[in-house]
Amino acid sequence: MNDVYQNSPEEKKRPVLIEAAAYISVAASRGDLYNFKYMGIGLYESRFNMKLSESDLNLVSSRAQEIYNSLESQRIELGLGQFDNSIPPAIKEYFRASGVEVED
Repeated sequence: MNDVYQNSPEEKKRPVLIEAAAYISVAASRGDLYNFKYMGIGLYESRFNMKLSESDLNLVSSRAQEIYNSLESQRIELGLGQFDNSIPPAIKEYFRASGVEVED
């Protein structure tokens, strides 16, 4: 990431950070727990040199749900059905070995 966002005013950075965090959240809901933990919102906050507020995190959550719903609708229209968000046992083991907590 270049200096453009690091040196921009917060009103320019905030929407970009919220959108990035929403996509990270969608990826996590689809099973990308490793990147969510190690390269998630905190990494972007440090790169953008700002912290998301509780209100911002609520926006992230609602935007993530919009993105997820849109992607799932596209899947259904293509005849692929809803997402299967279950994590295969081998991937759970990998996450656990990497120190990432995974729900059963």
